[in-house]
Amino acid sequence: MRNVEIRLFIVILFIFTQAGQSFGQKKLFKGFIVLHAGDTVLGYVKKGKTSTLFSECNFQDTITKKIRLYLPYEIKSYGFEDGKSYESIKDERSGVFFLAEQVIVGAVSLLYNGDALYFKKGGVLTKLPKPYEKISYYNGTPIGKKFTPHTDTLRTLMGNCPEVSKYISKVFYSYSSFHDLFQKYNTCIGSPPQKFDKKLKAKIEYKILAGVTESHLRLTDYFPEYGDGNFSNSRKFTGGGGLNFSSPRLSEQLKVSIEALWISNFYHGRSKRISSTYTSYYEFFTDVSSLKVPIGLQYDLSKKAFSPFISGGVVTEFLIKKSANGTKEVESFGTVTTENITVHSFRKSVNGFWLALGVTKKISPKSSVLAQCRAEKSVGYFGPGANKFADVTSISVLLGLQF
Repeated sequence: MRNVEIRLFIVILFIFTQAGQSFGQKKLFKGFIVLHAGDTVLGYVKKGKTSTLFSECNFQDTITKKIRLYLPYEIKSYGFEDGKSYESIKDERSGVFFLAEQVIVGAVSLLYNGDALYFKKGGVLTKLPKPYEKISYYNGTPIGKKFTPHTDTLRTLMGNCPEVSKYISKVFYSYSSFHDLFQKYNTCIGSPPQKFDKKLKAKIEYKILAGVTESHLRLTDYFPEYGDGNFSNSRKFTGGGGLNFSSPRLSEQLKVSIEALWISNFYHGRSKRISSTYTSYYEFFTDVSSLKVPIGLQYDLSKKAFSPFISGGVVTEFLIKKSANGTKEVESFGTVTTENITVHSFRKSVNGFWLALGVTKKISPKSSVLAQCRAEKSVGYFGPGANKFADVTSISVLLGLQF
């Protein structure tokens, strides 16, 4: 397994080198700013923490290449090439400026400043008041009552569209709920939104995988003659597919991964024992074709087009085709006797765990390629006992397409 470990180290080193380069780069994306004079300046906008997007804009113009910090009162708006933009707004009560994301742009626009939601109609900005709870006491017992003032505001606004206003009482005070409601309302009044930038509740990615797996079989306890290293490694092609499930509204980087991979392994082992009166030669063959079903979590370390990721979880290996046999030859004083080694029956399936490091690279808005290095360990290959007769460790290098 030493060569395998060296190759694994090289792959991991490459992945983390690329990751370091990725995170070392400034998070600058193509975008623009609109000045109070009305001029639009093209350049690059820095993406930092989400909270900073509502309080400042770090902008690099294409001429000087210098990054300048703009506060909300210094610009009218800024945005990114992908369509997401932020508008400078002045709070009439406090006189303080802040930035709000343009969630929907239409006859009635919806904006969000990271805390509260606003709508704009005819150039007039109105804040949607947040729900609140009042506590009163009856005979010393606290009684809470929840008030939703935003529903009255929305009914007044959308009263001319009954097919939409009937849903208002069911709408939660949230980015996603209001997004749906305002999109329907704009469509209802004959002014479909100019922008629809909603994050999906659920997203499914399909993937096709293929690569090479190098596996090592180790027999223990029942076959003490076959310690670690007495079997030749099995290096075989593996391939299959899978799904990634995610909820962009909750996290764009965390995914649930489910895969199915087919592999056929062949192991051949020899060992020799010498005593003062005899020499024993052992030989063992096992042939296993199986379907592996790894299930786990994947976390992308960046939202960029090129992103390293780490993933891991549990794996169940269903043994489809299997056979095993062994022989023992004993040479003593010129006489050779041969006997078959008793091999316990195979289990129907075995369980284990896996861990992977990899990278993805977008090649189109809806598809990407990936490369990963994965380590697995499964136990309980043979026998009715509690996982003590064999285990298998493997290292895989996989390439794939996600879409």
